Amino acid sequence: FWGKDDVAAIMGYRSPASRVHEYLVRWRGGSPADDSWERGGMFSPSIHEYLEKFHDIHGTDKITLSPDQAIRIPV
Repeated sequence: FWGKDDVAAIMGYRSPASRVHEYLVRWRGGSPADDSWERGGMFSPSIHEYLEKFHDIHGTDKITLSPDQAIRIPV
């Protein structure tokens, strides 16, 4: 599972199929070219509060954020 040591920021959200939730991840130490879509079930519990914060702010519509809007994950 991906945790705080792996994820630098949540950059976006999409739901390509019913009951499938994916988040655009900026990886710790990675560049924008390394960003990737990851299923919600692949995150450790230490990330869940940041996924909830993402939805509290941006809702559940498909969205890709600019870096200044991203939900940053502290180490």
